[in-house]
Amino acid sequence: GTGQIGGDLVFDGVNDYVNLGANRSYFNSAASATVSLWVNPTTISGTQNLFAGSINNGGSPSSSSRFTVIQSDSNIRVIVRSDDATQMSVTTTTDPLTAGTWKNVTAVVDVLADTVAVYVNGVLQSTSGSINLPNAAFPATSSAVTVLGAEDDGASDYFGGQLDEVRIVRTARTAGWVVTEYNNQNSPGTYISFASEEGPPVITSNGAGATASINVAENTT
Repeated sequence: GTGQIGGDLVFDGVNDYVNLGANRSYFNSAASATVSLWVNPTTISGTQNLFAGSINNGGSPSSSSRFTVIQSDSNIRVIVRSDDATQMSVTTTTDPLTAGTWKNVTAVVDVLADTVAVYVNGVLQSTSGSINLPNAAFPATSSAVTVLGAEDDGASDYFGGQLDEVRIVRTARTAGWVVTEYNNQNSPGTYISFASEEGPPVITSNGAGATASINVAENTT
């Protein structure tokens, strides 16, 4: 289908999902992690999994995740397990999702600091729920499986709609990074602009090195 940026993944909400593979090390021993994606839901009712990185479970798929991003009606819920057992979660209270509309969702988990932040279109959302994780980092073992569009085991909570630009990193992205990434992906052609040529840069030396001046304008709106 046509995604927010190029092509995308389309899910029917019945039995579609994408298996990213077994024994994935996305979160192994990580003290923090960030999952970001663009989502365009067909409906905003029910529980629909967008991303699920499972516990180790001896290498067998289960419906329990270390890091899950869920569409819960028109809100976003994030579930975290730092010990593959104790579940903690937060849910947005702002109803940020709209059927048929692309939204950028970023979930930032800091296991060491016991925090989960949820951003939609670069804006930090108010959430309910509390985080008190028993460990200071995710387990050192690999996730049994990682899935887009359903529970970890691919058996339920199927997502209906479109996903694009799913990104997983082993660090806690800052608020500035999140809004910059959103602005860049939301309108790449207008995110950065260059003024007309004004001649070569003026280079001066003060004995400690050279400096140059160029005219670059950044559009952060």
